[in-house]
Amino acid sequence: AAGNTATSAAVNVTTMNTDPTPLVISDVGVSNVTSSSATITWTTNEVSYSQVEYGKTPAYDSMTLLGTSLVTDHSQTLSGLRKHTWYHYRVLSRDAGGNVAVSGDFVFKTRPK
Repeated sequence: AAGNTATSAAVNVTTMNTDPTPLVISDVGVSNVTSSSATITWTTNEVSYSQVEYGKTPAYDSMTLLGTSLVTDHSQTLSGLRKHTWYHYRVLSRDAGGNVAVSGDFVFKTRPK
């Protein structure tokens, strides 16, 4: 009531993931491969955001933008690829509860022309 104020010491806050269901990726595939693009598809057991890491080696020097829709059937198109070139890729999904799943490494080769 007298208008006195005080500052508290720093407080650490830990948040709990409220979604205990593990996110599972399955049916990873590649389609519509051309000399400069390819479509990567996969499925998850619950709705999640989509993203693909890719590159000429498993170091994956490129990444698609994180999808903006929560889906179970995922599709991301890679573009600007070099013709007749092997590419490594892996898919990532993140659900609304913060669970993240990452696939293993896959490869495809773009068309020569």
